[in-house]
Amino acid sequence: MKIGLIILLAAAEVGRAQAPSAPAAADELAKHAHWDHLLIQPATAQGAARHWQHMVWPWLEMIGGSEADSSLLATLAAGAPEAPASIDPGVALKTAWRSARPDGVLVRPDLDLTPTEMSVQPAAVAAHEPMVAWACTDHAGQRTAYVFCYDRQNHPVQASFTPKECGFSGSVMVLNRVSGEAWRDPADEDFQAPLDVTGYGYFEVAPVRSNGLVFFGDPGKFVSNGKQRIAQILEIVNGVAVTVLFAPGEHDLTIFGFAAAAPRVHAKSGAAGEVTFNVGNGRYSVLVSAPSGGSGVRSAEVEIIGGPPLPPRPSRKK
Repeated sequence: MKIGLIILLAAAEVGRAQAPSAPAAADELAKHAHWDHLLIQPATAQGAARHWQHMVWPWLEMIGGSEADSSLLATLAAGAPEAPASIDPGVALKTAWRSARPDGVLVRPDLDLTPTEMSVQPAAVAAHEPMVAWACTDHAGQRTAYVFCYDRQNHPVQASFTPKECGFSGSVMVLNRVSGEAWRDPADEDFQAPLDVTGYGYFEVAPVRSNGLVFFGDPGKFVSNGKQRIAQILEIVNGVAVTVLFAPGEHDLTIFGFAAAAPRVHAKSGAAGEVTFNVGNGRYSVLVSAPSGGSGVRSAEVEIIGGPPLPPRPSRKK
């Protein structure tokens, strides 16, 4: 089974879904069946890109705040360079602007959404096993993969994938951005991915460095490390050097990750505020500001430095 890095929507960003009624549950399954048609039908990568661009991206013009899952799917799969200009501003805050910068440039993965081999096997489709599909972003110092899962029956509790099959080795962190929970696991172990009450899940997985530092990017975007927002991630001693892009008129934004202890953040261009660190779960965040002056796209470069390497520790029990 192919798999990759995993990103889920944070509870603070999306809100927890309510358990659907019987008719609503049927509607969700019908929507998921349509997703299946869109994911499985294309026979070639080129055909898939055309299929997504013409069939999926227009969904963004029709969805409301409750359709964050369709907006997410369109972002992971579409080849369009910009978000549609006709979206209602109130809807855009909940959907389209999680997909794009304020100037409309889509923050998207390098590799468009692709089903795992197991998910498209005739036996898996016939048995209505959950769909698992992934996309990824590759920087020089880090791969980030985005895994989208959904049910094909009456809401199973979880799906399953293995980060190693998307190119990871060693230790990874899996972040569930619906619940906010995160786990540090070996990349070659299956991850049991919980689905929400509407039957889908979205996860982010990033490599864990030897000192426990993990970088996830912009929490306000579906594709948090997309190169249209995080232009560069470079490995440095005990940390990463990150280049953040700001749309014209955009002044600051938050970046985040996880660490064993509060990291030090130094701005080489632009500015960085104080680091906020949650001792309970190890999540850190910092406000990064664009350099002053200029009217176009601007960039800030920051270094995020963790502590010394950590001793090994056992993985989460499955």
